[in-house]
Amino acid sequence: MSSLQWARPIPDEKYLAPLGPLTAPVQVAPVPPIAPRPGKLRFGDLQVDSPGWLGREQAIQLNDGAAETEAGLATFLDSIGMERSRSDRVAGETVAGAVTGATAGAVAASPFGVIGGVAGGALGAVIGIPFAPIGLVAVPIGAAYGLALMEVPIAALGAGVGATLGAADALSAPPRALHD
Repeated sequence: MSSLQWARPIPDEKYLAPLGPLTAPVQVAPVPPIAPRPGKLRFGDLQVDSPGWLGREQAIQLNDGAAETEAGLATFLDSIGMERSRSDRVAGETVAGAVTGATAGAVAASPFGVIGGVAGGALGAVIGIPFAPIGLVAVPIGAAYGLALMEVPIAALGAGVGATLGAADALSAPPRALHD
């Protein structure tokens, strides 16, 4: 479920380079994105089954966007001197943490989102009823605005916290050598 033709398979995690000295960014080759497993949605290190209600095109868009974000972050980390096994891990855990944090933030904010949606819809009705029937368009617009006003900041905060925790975990992970 990806349209990225130059995607690579999920890297082997048996080896993890130590975190060495970092430098100023230099030009490096772009890191190819990582392809998801068949039937999966992949957000960095987080993989879930693609739900049946999600269309194929939407699943491809989600996977491609997450893979390109992860690859862009890994490319930057490579450019500052991080070894590829470590940059893959940091990028993967950062993206997974951001998605997990955004989801947790949105769920935690949902009661406030409902209140904001109801208040926004009521305000839209007050504004729109004098201009009925066309003015009634203000009701769903107000509801959507009220919902977003409450949900989006908390989901964004959750994404930031999750990304930070994911990156910190990956950066502090001890190096691993290959074992047979």
